[in-house]
Amino acid sequence: MLMKIALTQWILMIILAIAFVTDVKWRKIYNWSLMPGVVFGLGYHGYTAGLPGLVESGQGLLLGIGLLFIPYALGGLGAGDVKLLGTVGALMGSYFVWQAFLFTALMGGLLALGYLIYYKALAKTIKRIGVAIYVGFLTKFKLNTMGNLEETAISNTFPYGIAIVGGTLFTLLMR
Repeated sequence: MLMKIALTQWILMIILAIAFVTDVKWRKIYNWSLMPGVVFGLGYHGYTAGLPGLVESGQGLLLGIGLLFIPYALGGLGAGDVKLLGTVGALMGSYFVWQAFLFTALMGGLLALGYLIYYKALAKTIKRIGVAIYVGFLTKFKLNTMGNLEETAISNTFPYGIAIVGGTLFTLLMR
């Protein structure tokens, strides 16, 4: 039996597929693939449900952006990642984007763990975290005792759009 999929879900899946490919291939999530989803989400929900639908879509957009804004401001994510989650919110609403964010965080953690294991950096990373916690919270000293971070840190990162796509698809499947 085929399940009925709403128009917004089809649009969302197309946007997620494009974001996945562009983030993996070029490490960018382009505005040209996201902004039509935002406009469609706001317009569709405003048209079908009136002002309450427009407000819910707008709240989803703002919540999606707000949830990833601090990691973006701290340099941990790109702007495309933030806008992708905002687009998810505009299309699906605030409750959905909150759930997608939680599953995205879990997916991101699993991807990061896999990445550390693959690059054989898990033990070093755990040691660095332990030293940082010890120095930062349990001593009076605030010296950089972790050594040259550029020499010990992994220089590569993984495209976080993969985690957003995975978390969002998981949320869709759980509905």
